Amino acid sequence: LEAEEFVIPVVASIICAVGVMMFDGETGRLINSGDSAELGKVLGDLLLDDATRAIMAKKAREFSRRFTLDGAINKLESAYLDLTEQA
Repeated sequence: LEAEEFVIPVVASIICAVGVMMFDGETGRLINSGDSAELGKVLGDLLLDDATRAIMAKKAREFSRRFTLDGAINKLESAYLDLTEQA
């Protein structure tokens, strides 16, 4: 999320929950863990393609804005209100 907030497309390995923090091909690229050839290709492609990098960076920034403290508090509050209304 930090990279996305700074308008940088993410290149990350497919491990744990990384896939929920970005969209492959939209906000950055996901690669197979330990595949240095794929990492080099993906980084090279992004470095050479200014337009794709800029689009991914913009989408990454928009995506990261979903994960603010205020947003988390609002979602939690809404969940509690829904639960109390059902009781």
